[in-house]
Amino acid sequence: MLKGIVTGIALVGAAARADAAPVYLQCLLTGGGNSGDVEWNVTLNEETSMASWTIPSIDVAESARAVFTPNEVRWNGSIATFTINRTDLVFTRSIGGGTPHVTSGRCRIAPPQDRAF
Repeated sequence: MLKGIVTGIALVGAAARADAAPVYLQCLLTGGGNSGDVEWNVTLNEETSMASWTIPSIDVAESARAVFTPNEVRWNGSIATFTINRTDLVFTRSIGGGTPHVTSGRCRIAPPQDRAF
């Protein structure tokens, strides 16, 4: 009986770790720059509580601690607060306090890439 309980706990723990694999997203932030929509590549790692992102058009790469809730992932970048809704993948950037400037867009799961490592 005890062996079965221990095995069950180990299986649940393994399943939780499998769900925590990094998630790779391709996002478009509407009106995010002078030229209109801006592409973002976002990696969310719930296991390490980190968000990393690149903006290829302006050669930006950053990472920050993130908060993962059942409904969203939220993090603070160098000039803004970012949120991705975990259900509909709406991506929001809020710049400034008081009455912040808010832009939004949508993400999609990035297609898998063949990688050397």
